[in-house]
Amino acid sequence: MTAIKLPKFFNDKITDDAIDAQIKNVATKAKSLNDLVQKLLTTVMVQWHQSGDVQTCIRHMDNVLDNLGTGVRNNAVKAWIEAFCGFSFVKDEDTGKQVMRYNSKNTKISMDDVINAHQNPWNEFKPEPEFVPFDFDVKLAQLVATAKKRMDKKLEGDKIDLSKITTIESIL
Repeated sequence: MTAIKLPKFFNDKITDDAIDAQIKNVATKAKSLNDLVQKLLTTVMVQWHQSGDVQTCIRHMDNVLDNLGTGVRNNAVKAWIEAFCGFSFVKDEDTGKQVMRYNSKNTKISMDDVINAHQNPWNEFKPEPEFVPFDFDVKLAQLVATAKKRMDKKLEGDKIDLSKITTIESIL
């Protein structure tokens, strides 16, 4: 078995004060990151306002989203872009990837729009959803209810087996 080199702090005496200091440090860096993302998003919007070039704005916003990493809530940034830039995200039929689109009427942006966007931070605009523990029985009951309702108005391609619904209901 290969020996794993552990970080030095694994051998340190860990105190409450040390952990509190690390929490404060992470909180400060997280706020700094949120502020940097906000500045970047609105800087792209300022360039759009100055140039009138919506395609360049879209290219930059796509690049931002592609490079945010996992430390930033990508869907919250997308919701902010939709709200303040007027863009939408659609699935590209060729690649299956979500791509940004704009309304052809919305090719310009005013400085007032940029200021409004800047005053509404992306990380506060769409709060992170509350954690909801998974409840198998509740989800199964919801699925059964949806299937039963759909049986009344089946759509082409629906596959709903009443005997399976009955079996599942019997164990709920």
